[in-house]
Amino acid sequence: MFDKVRWIIEFLNVWPINPTKKKLIFFLVYLIHENVYLAMAYYDLFSIFGDLQLMTTNLIGTLVQMMMMMRLIFVKFSSRLKNIIIEIKEDVCDKNYQRTNEKIIYIKYSEMATNFYKITMGIELPYRAKLFNTNETTLKQSIFLYIYQAPLLITALCYFATINMQFIIISNVCARIAILGGRINQINNSMATKTDSLIEDIVHENLLKRFYICNWEGMSRKSKKSWLICMVSGEKIPMRMTAGKIYIFSFNGFTGILRSSMAYVSLLRTLIA
Repeated sequence: MFDKVRWIIEFLNVWPINPTKKKLIFFLVYLIHENVYLAMAYYDLFSIFGDLQLMTTNLIGTLVQMMMMMRLIFVKFSSRLKNIIIEIKEDVCDKNYQRTNEKIIYIKYSEMATNFYKITMGIELPYRAKLFNTNETTLKQSIFLYIYQAPLLITALCYFATINMQFIIISNVCARIAILGGRINQINNSMATKTDSLIEDIVHENLLKRFYICNWEGMSRKSKKSWLICMVSGEKIPMRMTAGKIYIFSFNGFTGILRSSMAYVSLLRTLIA
């Protein structure tokens, strides 16, 4: 979509990407032309001061033309808008939208921008032009005025192109938000089954350390017992006593020792007998 509006904006060299000195000079010439026209329009406003109908007609065209000129100046020299356009153009690639539903969402919003472009680019803004009047102006003067005001049509087209560019940016942002919402929903669905295990890992990793840090030495015996239960519950492996990290004191270990002892006793009895 940027390519569709770019060639229109390039008529007056307003496109902010890849500026050159030649384009800047051409745009400054356009600004001089536009300001001369506005000066003529305001002079006409003062000359018809008092006639409400003519003043209204003059202000409609003059203020609209000034608004269009200010917007084109903003598009030309706004570094922030330039960065936004560059970022959006770099974002439009297949690797950023790998899922089919994300591509469908992006195409949907792009079609909205395309429809907006087709509707608005057919509209032309009216502007006030002096009519042929042999009593006040000569034929050459009238022809000169019409030729001088001819570029105003290009200004109107560029103005609508900048509006389309703004709508393209807005639709791109909306598409990103919609795609981001879909990705967040997928994260929520995938993490729903892992929430319990995730919380368990966090508790096991940090809870026992917090218990050791607290001032448990000054607690009462009853509180120490309760605290010990919490420490045991907060540990992945149950708390146990070891002998030099070789033997673990447990019921299974105790029964194993008894079995070995009984076997040795039976062996000794056999040898003695």
